Amino acid sequence: MKVNYKEPISTYRGKKDGLVYYYHPGLERSLAREYVVPRATENNRKLRAVTQNLKELNPSPGYRDDLKVYIHLLKSHAATEHVFRGHYWNLYLKLMWAMAKVLNLDLEYITREQILSRELPCRTVKSAVEAGLLTPVNGNELLTREF
Repeated sequence: MKVNYKEPISTYRGKKDGLVYYYHPGLERSLAREYVVPRATENNRKLRAVTQNLKELNPSPGYRDDLKVYIHLLKSHAATEHVFRGHYWNLYLKLMWAMAKVLNLDLEYITREQILSRELPCRTVKSAVEAGLLTPVNGNELLTREF
């Protein structure tokens, strides 16, 4: 549901009156949805553990900047402008899940040392594109800052 405010607000996010309010950068709009309490299941536990582990890997600031540049490159080409909408963190998660699927890795237990020692394709954005984990786009060969 699209949200309109009576008073001019640059951004608002959070939970109020059973709704979750948030700004979607891809749509450039504020949205609201009903808050649903997630059920406690094994899948939810695993997803939480994986997400927490990926956050604790803490990619370097240069790597994060390369992800942001990659998103900008995707949006600046007509053929790929609708391939991905979102924040660099969403792209990072998409990349890691794609790599886990291809290489049969368990993201719940992956470590930074494994990424660097095994030279996994997520090591740089360029190597991820070359491995087929991300969509090829002109200029991706310059995105070589390490994880």
